[in-house]
Amino acid sequence: MKTEKQLAHILDEVISIAMERGKTAATAGDDFSQGEASAYHDMLEHVVQAAEQVGYDMSELGLDGHRVDELLLPIKKKAS
Repeated sequence: MKTEKQLAHILDEVISIAMERGKTAATAGDDFSQGEASAYHDMLEHVVQAAEQVGYDMSELGLDGHRVDELLLPIKKKAS
């Protein structure tokens, strides 16, 4: 069983990867299809929701609800 600290570290890594991929999808223009942008958006959204469900404080990463919306907005636009 992993400790809370280990889980938090893993979650940090997952969020970091998801955000980086999401930003790439949002800024890569024609290199990413709408489906890919949508998939990255969904991945980040699910990570954030899962973190909040287990009581992980997203504000520690600067990922409060407003910040998450800012990160997801360009990806949402690309996906729509």
